[in-house]
Amino acid sequence: MLFLFECPSCGARIEADASVSGRQAHCPQCRGVVAVPESRVECGATLGGFRLDSRLGKGGMGEVFLGTQLSVERRVAVKVLPPGFAADHGAVERFLNEGRLAARLDHANIVTVHEAGEDCGHYYMAMAYVEGESLDQRLKRDGSLPEREALAIIRTIAEALDYAWDEFHLLHRDLKPANIMTDRRGRVFLMDLGLAKTLGDETAMTLSGTILGTPHYMSPEQAMGSSRLSVQTDIYALGATLYHLVVGAPPFAGDSALTVLNQHVHDVLPPARSRNPRVSEACSALIGIMMAKAPEDRCHGWRDLIAAVDRVLSGAAAPAPAVSASVGGAAHARAAEPARQAQAALERQRQAAVAEPTPAAAA
Repeated sequence: MLFLFECPSCGARIEADASVSGRQAHCPQCRGVVAVPESRVECGATLGGFRLDSRLGKGGMGEVFLGTQLSVERRVAVKVLPPGFAADHGAVERFLNEGRLAARLDHANIVTVHEAGEDCGHYYMAMAYVEGESLDQRLKRDGSLPEREALAIIRTIAEALDYAWDEFHLLHRDLKPANIMTDRRGRVFLMDLGLAKTLGDETAMTLSGTILGTPHYMSPEQAMGSSRLSVQTDIYALGATLYHLVVGAPPFAGDSALTVLNQHVHDVLPPARSRNPRVSEACSALIGIMMAKAPEDRCHGWRDLIAAVDRVLSGAAAPAPAVSASVGGAAHARAAEPARQAQAALERQRQAAVAEPTPAAAA
Protein backbone atom coordinates (compact mmCIF):
# COMPACT_ATOMS: atom_id res chain seq x y z
CA MET A 1 0.00 0.00 0.00
CA LEU A 2 1.45 3.35 -1.07
CA PHE A 3 1.07 6.63 0.82
CA LEU A 4 2.42 10.18 0.52
CA PHE A 5 4.34 12.35 2.98
CA GLU A 6 6.37 15.56 2.77
CA CYS A 7 10.13 15.91 3.09
CA PRO A 8 10.71 18.18 6.13
CA SER A 9 13.75 19.79 4.41
CA CYS A 10 12.57 20.65 0.89
CA GLY A 11 8.83 20.02 1.06
CA ALA A 12 8.85 17.47 -1.74
CA ARG A 13 5.97 14.99 -1.71
CA ILE A 14 7.42 11.50 -1.33
CA GLU A 15 5.63 8.29 -2.19
CA ALA A 16 6.47 5.35 0.07
CA ASP A 17 5.26 1.84 0.63
CA ALA A 18 3.63 1.05 3.97
CA SER A 19 6.15 -1.75 4.49
CA VAL A 20 8.94 0.84 5.09
CA SER A 21 6.96 2.83 7.68
CA GLY A 22 9.11 3.92 10.60
CA ARG A 23 12.39 3.51 8.72
CA GLN A 24 14.81 6.03 7.20
CA ALA A 25 15.00 6.84 3.49
CA HIS A 26 16.51 9.42 1.13
CA CYS A 27 14.41 12.21 -0.34
CA PRO A 28 14.53 11.77 -4.15
CA GLN A 29 14.69 15.58 -4.60
CA CYS A 30 17.15 16.93 -2.01
CA ARG A 31 18.76 13.56 -1.17
CA GLY A 32 18.45 14.31 2.52
CA VAL A 33 17.76 11.55 5.03
CA VAL A 34 14.13 11.50 6.12
CA ALA A 35 12.22 9.37 8.61
CA VAL A 36 9.32 7.64 6.89
CA PRO A 37 6.27 8.24 9.11
CA GLU A 38 3.98 5.49 10.22
CA SER A 39 1.44 4.93 7.48
CA ARG A 40 -2.19 5.49 8.30
CA VAL A 41 -4.87 3.36 6.74
CA GLU A 42 -7.59 5.51 5.23
CA CYS A 43 -11.12 4.81 4.11
CA GLY A 44 -11.18 3.48 0.57
CA ALA A 45 -8.04 1.39 1.03
CA THR A 46 -8.13 -2.37 0.47
CA LEU A 47 -6.43 -4.85 2.79
CA GLY A 48 -6.33 -8.46 1.70
CA GLY A 49 -9.50 -8.26 -0.34
CA PHE A 50 -11.41 -6.19 2.22
CA ARG A 51 -12.28 -2.61 1.26
CA LEU A 52 -12.41 -0.15 4.16
CA ASP A 53 -15.56 1.89 3.65
CA SER A 54 -15.94 3.96 6.83
CA ARG A 55 -14.31 4.27 10.23
CA LEU A 56 -16.36 2.82 13.09
CA GLY A 57 -14.06 3.58 15.99
CA LYS A 58 -10.58 3.68 17.43
CA GLY A 59 -9.06 2.21 20.57
CA GLY A 60 -5.83 1.04 22.14
CA MET A 61 -5.81 -2.09 19.99
CA GLY A 62 -6.21 -0.26 16.69
CA GLU A 63 -8.94 1.10 14.45
CA VAL A 64 -12.15 -0.61 13.36
CA PHE A 65 -13.65 -0.02 9.93
CA LEU A 66 -16.91 -1.00 8.31
CA GLY A 67 -15.78 -2.77 5.17
CA THR A 68 -16.74 -4.99 2.29
CA GLN A 69 -15.34 -8.41 1.48
CA LEU A 70 -15.03 -7.85 -2.25
CA SER A 71 -15.11 -11.51 -3.31
CA VAL A 72 -18.63 -12.04 -1.98
CA GLU A 73 -19.85 -8.45 -1.45
CA ARG A 74 -20.29 -9.09 2.27
CA ARG A 75 -20.34 -6.38 4.94
CA VAL A 76 -17.62 -6.94 7.51
CA ALA A 77 -15.90 -5.18 10.37
CA VAL A 78 -12.13 -4.88 9.91
CA LYS A 79 -9.84 -4.25 12.87
CA VAL A 80 -6.51 -2.76 11.79
CA LEU A 81 -3.78 -3.10 14.40
CA PRO A 82 -1.40 -0.27 15.35
CA PRO A 83 1.51 0.31 12.92
CA GLY A 84 4.17 -0.52 15.52
CA PHE A 85 2.79 -4.02 15.85
CA ALA A 86 4.89 -5.27 12.92
CA ALA A 87 8.10 -4.55 14.84
CA ASP A 88 7.48 -7.43 17.25
CA HIS A 89 7.95 -10.55 15.14
CA GLY A 90 6.94 -12.89 17.95
CA ALA A 91 3.71 -10.98 18.49
CA VAL A 92 3.02 -11.04 14.75
CA GLU A 93 3.38 -14.82 14.64
CA ARG A 94 1.08 -15.23 17.64
CA PHE A 95 -1.46 -12.87 16.10
CA LEU A 96 -1.60 -14.80 12.85
CA ASN A 97 -1.80 -18.15 14.64
CA GLU A 98 -4.52 -16.96 16.99
CA GLY A 99 -6.37 -15.37 14.08
CA ARG A 100 -6.50 -18.73 12.36
CA LEU A 101 -7.70 -20.32 15.59
CA ALA A 102 -10.33 -17.62 16.14
CA ALA A 103 -11.61 -18.26 12.62
CA ARG A 104 -12.35 -21.86 13.71
CA LEU A 105 -14.65 -20.73 16.52
CA ASP A 106 -18.22 -21.58 15.66
CA HIS A 107 -20.63 -20.29 18.29
CA ALA A 108 -23.83 -18.31 17.89
CA ASN A 109 -22.73 -15.70 20.43
CA ILE A 110 -19.13 -15.18 19.32
CA VAL A 111 -18.48 -12.71 16.52
CA THR A 112 -17.23 -14.77 13.58
CA VAL A 113 -13.68 -14.08 12.40
CA HIS A 114 -13.32 -14.46 8.63
CA GLU A 115 -9.61 -13.84 8.22
CA ALA A 116 -6.50 -12.47 9.88
CA GLY A 117 -3.57 -11.40 7.77
CA GLU A 118 -1.09 -8.79 6.60
CA ASP A 119 -1.07 -6.47 3.62
CA CYS A 120 1.84 -4.09 2.96
CA GLY A 121 2.86 -4.01 6.61
CA HIS A 122 -0.66 -3.59 7.98
CA TYR A 123 -2.06 -6.39 10.14
CA TYR A 124 -5.79 -6.79 10.14
CA MET A 125 -8.59 -9.03 11.30
CA ALA A 126 -11.85 -9.19 9.33
CA MET A 127 -14.93 -10.33 11.20
CA ALA A 128 -18.70 -10.39 10.98
CA TYR A 129 -20.33 -6.99 11.24
CA VAL A 130 -22.89 -6.77 14.03
CA GLU A 131 -25.38 -3.97 13.52
CA GLY A 132 -26.25 -2.89 17.01
CA GLU A 133 -24.53 -1.36 20.03
CA SER A 134 -22.01 -2.34 22.66
CA LEU A 135 -22.96 -2.53 26.31
CA ASP A 136 -20.61 0.38 26.85
CA GLN A 137 -22.78 2.48 24.54
CA ARG A 138 -25.91 1.20 26.26
CA LEU A 139 -24.56 2.18 29.68
CA LYS A 140 -23.73 5.68 28.46
CA ARG A 141 -27.31 6.04 27.26
CA ASP A 142 -29.29 4.30 30.02
CA GLY A 143 -26.98 4.43 33.04
CA SER A 144 -27.53 0.81 34.07
CA LEU A 145 -29.42 -2.31 33.02
CA PRO A 146 -32.25 -4.16 34.78
CA GLU A 147 -30.79 -6.97 36.88
CA ARG A 148 -32.48 -9.84 35.06
CA GLU A 149 -31.39 -8.55 31.65
CA ALA A 150 -27.82 -8.08 32.88
CA LEU A 151 -27.73 -11.61 34.33
CA ALA A 152 -29.11 -13.08 31.11
CA ILE A 153 -26.38 -11.32 29.13
CA ILE A 154 -23.67 -12.53 31.51
CA ARG A 155 -25.02 -16.08 31.25
CA THR A 156 -24.88 -15.95 27.45
CA ILE A 157 -21.30 -14.69 27.49
CA ALA A 158 -20.33 -17.39 30.00
CA GLU A 159 -21.76 -20.03 27.65
CA ALA A 160 -19.65 -18.64 24.80
CA LEU A 161 -16.51 -18.55 26.93
CA ASP A 162 -17.17 -22.09 28.17
CA TYR A 163 -17.24 -23.25 24.54
CA ALA A 164 -14.02 -21.36 23.71
CA TRP A 165 -12.23 -22.86 26.70
CA ASP A 166 -13.46 -26.42 26.25
CA GLU A 167 -12.73 -26.53 22.53
CA PHE A 168 -9.58 -24.39 22.22
CA HIS A 169 -8.40 -23.38 25.72
CA LEU A 170 -8.88 -19.75 24.75
CA LEU A 171 -9.01 -16.98 27.34
CA HIS A 172 -10.31 -13.52 26.53
CA ARG A 173 -8.27 -11.43 28.99
CA ASP A 174 -10.02 -8.16 28.19
CA LEU A 175 -13.68 -8.69 29.05
CA LYS A 176 -15.57 -5.42 29.46
CA PRO A 177 -18.86 -3.82 28.36
CA ALA A 178 -17.22 -2.47 25.21
CA ASN A 179 -16.47 -6.03 24.04
CA ILE A 180 -20.06 -7.25 24.36
CA MET A 181 -22.63 -6.25 21.74
CA THR A 182 -26.33 -6.68 21.21
CA ASP A 183 -27.89 -6.50 17.78
CA ARG A 184 -31.27 -5.05 16.82
CA ARG A 185 -32.97 -8.37 17.61
CA GLY A 186 -31.50 -8.47 21.11
CA ARG A 187 -28.95 -11.18 20.39
CA VAL A 188 -25.74 -11.01 22.42
CA PHE A 189 -22.26 -11.25 20.89
CA LEU A 190 -18.76 -11.46 22.35
CA MET A 191 -16.01 -9.63 20.47
CA ASP A 192 -12.20 -9.80 20.37
CA LEU A 193 -11.94 -13.35 21.73
CA GLY A 194 -8.34 -14.47 21.25
CA LEU A 195 -7.06 -11.08 20.11
CA ALA A 196 -6.24 -9.89 23.63
CA LYS A 197 -4.35 -13.09 24.33
CA THR A 198 -2.42 -12.75 21.10
CA LEU A 199 -1.27 -9.22 21.79
CA GLY A 200 0.19 -10.24 25.15
CA ASP A 201 3.16 -12.44 25.92
CA GLU A 202 3.53 -14.84 28.84
CA THR A 203 3.67 -11.93 31.29
CA ALA A 204 0.47 -10.39 29.89
CA MET A 205 2.22 -7.21 28.81
CA THR A 206 1.49 -5.17 25.69
CA LEU A 207 3.98 -4.04 23.08
CA SER A 208 4.42 -0.75 24.94
CA GLY A 209 5.24 -2.53 28.20
CA THR A 210 1.96 -1.80 29.94
CA ILE A 211 -0.30 -4.42 31.47
CA LEU A 212 -2.79 -5.83 29.00
CA GLY A 213 -6.44 -5.29 29.78
CA THR A 214 -8.76 -2.54 30.90
CA PRO A 215 -8.03 -1.40 34.49
CA HIS A 216 -11.66 -1.07 35.61
CA TYR A 217 -12.34 -4.77 34.95
CA MET A 218 -8.93 -6.34 35.56
CA SER A 219 -8.33 -9.16 38.04
CA PRO A 220 -5.76 -8.73 40.83
CA GLU A 221 -3.43 -11.34 39.30
CA GLN A 222 -3.62 -9.64 35.92
CA ALA A 223 -3.04 -6.23 37.51
CA MET A 224 0.15 -7.59 39.09
CA GLY A 225 1.41 -8.89 35.73
CA SER A 226 1.14 -12.55 36.67
CA SER A 227 1.72 -15.14 33.96
CA ARG A 228 -0.59 -17.59 35.76
CA LEU A 229 -3.86 -16.52 34.22
CA SER A 230 -6.83 -18.86 34.07
CA VAL A 231 -10.57 -19.12 33.51
CA GLN A 232 -10.92 -17.44 36.90
CA THR A 233 -9.18 -14.36 35.47
CA ASP A 234 -11.96 -13.98 32.92
CA ILE A 235 -14.61 -14.76 35.56
CA TYR A 236 -13.35 -11.81 37.63
CA ALA A 237 -13.55 -9.46 34.64
CA LEU A 238 -17.03 -10.71 33.79
CA GLY A 239 -18.01 -10.10 37.43
CA ALA A 240 -16.69 -6.53 37.19
CA THR A 241 -18.70 -6.15 33.99
CA LEU A 242 -21.86 -7.41 35.72
CA TYR A 243 -21.17 -4.97 38.57
CA HIS A 244 -21.05 -2.07 36.10
CA LEU A 245 -24.20 -3.24 34.34
CA VAL A 246 -26.37 -3.33 37.48
CA VAL A 247 -24.77 -0.46 39.43
CA GLY A 248 -24.13 1.94 36.57
CA ALA A 249 -20.46 2.41 37.47
CA PRO A 250 -17.40 0.15 37.59
CA PRO A 251 -16.40 -1.42 40.93
CA PHE A 252 -13.42 0.87 41.49
CA ALA A 253 -12.57 4.34 40.23
CA GLY A 254 -9.57 6.61 40.52
CA ASP A 255 -7.68 9.43 38.86
CA SER A 256 -5.19 7.06 37.24
CA ALA A 257 -4.99 3.52 35.91
CA LEU A 258 -2.45 2.67 38.62
CA THR A 259 -4.85 3.78 41.34
CA VAL A 260 -7.62 1.57 39.96
CA LEU A 261 -5.28 -1.42 39.60
CA ASN A 262 -4.14 -0.97 43.19
CA GLN A 263 -7.76 -1.00 44.35
CA HIS A 264 -8.42 -4.27 42.52
CA VAL A 265 -5.44 -5.82 44.29
CA HIS A 266 -5.90 -4.44 47.81
CA ASP A 267 -9.28 -2.79 48.44
CA VAL A 268 -12.43 -4.46 49.70
CA LEU A 269 -15.09 -4.59 47.00
CA PRO A 270 -18.05 -2.32 47.84
CA PRO A 271 -21.08 -4.64 47.52
CA ALA A 272 -23.14 -3.86 44.45
CA ARG A 273 -26.25 -3.66 46.63
CA SER A 274 -24.64 -0.94 48.77
CA ARG A 275 -24.38 1.27 45.68
CA ASN A 276 -27.72 0.35 44.14
CA PRO A 277 -30.38 -0.95 46.56
CA ARG A 278 -32.36 -2.33 43.61
CA VAL A 279 -29.71 -5.03 43.15
CA SER A 280 -30.84 -8.24 44.86
CA GLU A 281 -28.82 -9.76 47.69
CA ALA A 282 -28.28 -12.88 45.59
CA CYS A 283 -26.90 -10.93 42.62
CA SER A 284 -24.69 -8.82 44.88
CA ALA A 285 -23.33 -11.98 46.52
CA LEU A 286 -22.69 -13.60 43.15
CA ILE A 287 -20.66 -10.59 42.03
CA GLY A 288 -18.67 -10.82 45.28
CA ILE A 289 -17.78 -14.43 44.49
CA MET A 290 -16.88 -13.70 40.88
CA MET A 291 -14.63 -10.86 42.07
CA ALA A 292 -12.95 -12.64 44.97
CA LYS A 293 -9.33 -11.52 45.32
CA ALA A 294 -7.95 -15.08 45.19
CA PRO A 295 -8.69 -16.96 41.95
CA GLU A 296 -9.40 -20.17 43.86
CA ASP A 297 -12.22 -18.44 45.76
CA ARG A 298 -14.11 -17.62 42.56
CA CYS A 299 -16.37 -19.97 40.63
CA HIS A 300 -14.42 -23.09 39.69
CA GLY A 301 -15.30 -22.83 36.00
CA TRP A 302 -17.82 -21.55 33.52
CA ARG A 303 -20.37 -24.29 34.23
CA ASP A 304 -20.25 -23.41 37.94
CA LEU A 305 -20.84 -19.76 37.09
CA ILE A 306 -23.73 -20.57 34.76
CA ALA A 307 -25.35 -22.69 37.48
CA ALA A 308 -24.89 -19.84 39.98
CA VAL A 309 -26.48 -17.34 37.59
CA ASP A 310 -29.40 -19.72 37.08
CA ARG A 311 -29.92 -19.89 40.85
CA VAL A 312 -30.06 -16.10 41.08
CA LEU A 313 -32.44 -15.87 38.13
CA SER A 314 -34.71 -18.48 39.72
CA GLY A 315 -34.96 -16.43 42.90
CA ALA A 316 -32.92 -18.82 45.02
CA ALA A 317 -30.89 -17.67 48.02
CA ALA A 318 -27.50 -16.10 47.53
CA PRO A 319 -24.93 -18.65 46.33
CA ALA A 320 -22.39 -20.02 48.78
CA PRO A 321 -18.78 -18.79 48.52
CA ALA A 322 -16.88 -20.72 45.86
CA VAL A 323 -13.96 -21.95 47.98
CA SER A 324 -11.70 -24.67 46.60
CA ALA A 325 -12.60 -28.16 47.78
CA SER A 326 -8.95 -29.20 47.63
CA VAL A 327 -6.72 -29.77 50.66
CA GLY A 328 -5.96 -26.05 50.77
CA GLY A 329 -9.62 -25.06 50.72
CA ALA A 330 -9.86 -24.30 54.43
CA ALA A 331 -6.80 -22.08 54.25
CA HIS A 332 -8.24 -20.20 51.33
CA ALA A 333 -11.49 -19.75 53.23
CA ARG A 334 -9.66 -18.33 56.26
CA ALA A 335 -7.65 -15.98 54.04
CA ALA A 336 -10.78 -14.72 52.36
CA GLU A 337 -12.81 -14.32 55.57
CA PRO A 338 -11.60 -10.79 56.50
CA ALA A 339 -12.71 -9.47 53.12
CA ARG A 340 -16.11 -11.14 53.49
CA GLN A 341 -16.50 -9.70 57.01
CA ALA A 342 -15.62 -6.25 55.69
CA GLN A 343 -18.21 -6.60 52.94
CA ALA A 344 -20.81 -7.63 55.52
CA ALA A 345 -19.88 -4.62 57.67
CA LEU A 346 -20.32 -2.28 54.72
CA GLU A 347 -23.75 -3.75 54.07
CA ARG A 348 -24.77 -3.33 57.75
CA GLN A 349 -23.58 0.28 57.68
CA ARG A 350 -25.64 0.95 54.56
CA GLN A 351 -28.75 -0.61 56.11
CA ALA A 352 -28.25 1.39 59.30
CA ALA A 353 -27.94 4.59 57.30
CA VAL A 354 -31.17 3.81 55.47
CA ALA A 355 -33.00 3.02 58.71
CA GLU A 356 -31.79 6.16 60.55
CA PRO A 357 -34.41 8.96 60.35
CA THR A 358 -33.43 12.15 58.59
CA PRO A 359 -33.38 15.42 60.63
CA ALA A 360 -36.59 16.53 58.93
CA ALA A 361 -38.37 13.30 59.83
CA ALA A 362 -37.12 13.46 63.42
CA ALA A 363 -38.42 16.99 63.78
